[in-house]
Amino acid sequence: MAVVDTIVAQALVDLQSADLAQRRSAAKALFKQARLEHTGARRDALGRPEVVDALRMALEESDPTVLEQATGALGMIFTRYYRDERAYPALVRLTKSPRKLTRLWAATAVARLDRPDRWAILKPLLADKNPEVKQQVCRMIIDGCMASALTTEDKNALKPGIEVLTADPDPGVRTLAQNALGAVNIV
Repeated sequence: MAVVDTIVAQALVDLQSADLAQRRSAAKALFKQARLEHTGARRDALGRPEVVDALRMALEESDPTVLEQATGALGMIFTRYYRDERAYPALVRLTKSPRKLTRLWAATAVARLDRPDRWAILKPLLADKNPEVKQQVCRMIIDGCMASALTTEDKNALKPGIEVLTADPDPGVRTLAQNALGAVNIV
């Protein structure tokens, strides 16, 4: 058994623990594994329905740290390994989280799922108070354009929000908004 298999297996057990510290540690371990270099062993360990099921259940957790880490793990797993739309309702709810990183990772996960309303869900995040969240939404729009995942209607709906961001006070937001605007303007 590969080391990653052992880590993931233990994290899945600990994610169900009554002990909050164990649940936090488990969610953190899964998020860390999902962010590490893409390998076949990681794909085999993380790209399974039971991993996503456990993380999906963690999205109902009341602890904000577990929520944030589980949301991040799902965002990365959906990006790299396996997508499961059953998490969509919880992820949509988490795009409104008071925590910026939870919103950021929820936006990432929502963008990766093949749902017709995903861009409408992400549109309000173009006006998020946090520059990191706005940057991530712009990245997701660029990725969506590159993957031909945005319809003309989606692009037209997102364009005004992106245009506003081209004048954002944060230079990182401005740059990504300019790139996103260029991406949505490509026919």
